[in-house]
Amino acid sequence: MPEDVAKRNANRRKRYAENREKFLAYLHKYRELHPEVHQDISSRYYGRNRAKVLKRTREYKKFHKDRHYAHFLIGAMVYFGLIVKPTHCENCGKERRLQGHHHKGYSKEYVLDIVWLCVPCHVKADAAMRDVLPELLPAL
Repeated sequence: MPEDVAKRNANRRKRYAENREKFLAYLHKYRELHPEVHQDISSRYYGRNRAKVLKRTREYKKFHKDRHYAHFLIGAMVYFGLIVKPTHCENCGKERRLQGHHHKGYSKEYVLDIVWLCVPCHVKADAAMRDVLPELLPAL
């Protein structure tokens, strides 16, 4: 790698480290305004790395059978109309794309006990659960 490229990369990493929160806020705003760009990037990655993605998916299913079952079941029930997915987050009330949050865990007795949250609220809820109940959400 030429010396000037290495120096530029080092400067970029330094600026990113100093302005991480500002950079991430910009990135989230950009992704909200241009979801098709992120989707296009994801599609191209999948196209180039299909075997890698499928291997990772198989490993996830193997090690997290209860989670996979829960996600599959909720998705199927929404698809067939047995569960109606709301349009607004149950936490913040914003109209966004929602995810089902298994707030009591993935065991069979709680598999249908979900709260519909937007992605930012879901991330916060999972982080809070890891602090309170680390045995329910082991590290991936």
